[in-house]
Amino acid sequence: MLHDSLGSNIVLLYKYVDLIFVLVFIYYLYQVFQYTRYLVNEKCKCSVDIRREIIMIGSLIEFGLIFLLFLLHIIAFTIFTVIYSVVSQVNEGSDNVRNVIRDPIGSLSKVPKSIKNEMSNINSYISKTSSEIKKIGSKRRTK
Repeated sequence: MLHDSLGSNIVLLYKYVDLIFVLVFIYYLYQVFQYTRYLVNEKCKCSVDIRREIIMIGSLIEFGLIFLLFLLHIIAFTIFTVIYSVVSQVNEGSDNVRNVIRDPIGSLSKVPKSIKNEMSNINSYISKTSSEIKKIGSKRRTK
């Protein structure tokens, strides 16, 4: 959406700013954990109250929320990709069915050619696989 409305340079700038934010946030969390650990190890009397735990728990909650958003982003992207793939395959299949219904004789005449194409695809896959297996076998023998 940003690319369509503002251009690719703005999207690139956004990605850099986002990366900088993530790096600063990771550094911030590291410093918070180091500081609270330092306070505990030094037995600092100024941090004996609940403030130290609030800082630690707040940072953990913030980290958890950002991690959850990151996971949701990945899951949403995966679901969108799968749905798009399924819809495009269904659309392509419906076009094939529509063509078969309109011209059944012409569709039957295309069957031998499609079988030949599929067999050539299978043969090329088998030959590539066997050559890769031979390469792996020869590498093991040389070791």
